[in-house]
Amino acid sequence: MACQSTSTTESTDTPSETDAAQDTFMWEGATVYFALTDRFNNGDPTNDESLGRQMNGAPLRSYLGGDLRGVIQKLEEGYFSDLGVNALWLTPPYENIHGYTNEGTGKTYGFHGYWPRDWTAIDANLGTMDDYRELVQKAHARGIRVILDVIINHT
Repeated sequence: MACQSTSTTESTDTPSETDAAQDTFMWEGATVYFALTDRFNNGDPTNDESLGRQMNGAPLRSYLGGDLRGVIQKLEEGYFSDLGVNALWLTPPYENIHGYTNEGTGKTYGFHGYWPRDWTAIDANLGTMDDYRELVQKAHARGIRVILDVIINHT
């Protein structure tokens, strides 16, 4: 029978040295994908105007709807894997200032993530802590590292 296995080797749950070598990650030669989360993919339109923010800023200065759910969708679709990505660098997910600034050129919101207000909370326009945990878990399941952008010099 052509489809019948003739192998007599028993399988084992113990990882081999080969498995360990395949799990070794090297930053040299890594393919890192950088995404400005708000501009990437809108996976949950219900959070687009969270915290009283509106899409009424100057051109390209408002939140546009991209969020953690959108990144999760692209992970599940295989978008990053198809590109050969093994590290994902997202803009800071921290809660940013709720309002906007206006220096004479129109309203500018902190959609980029670099105006943090609370380093212990995920910005509501991007999703929830559970969304972030799910994103990291799903990325790791695909062999993709997630870089947490820390911006302590922007306070």
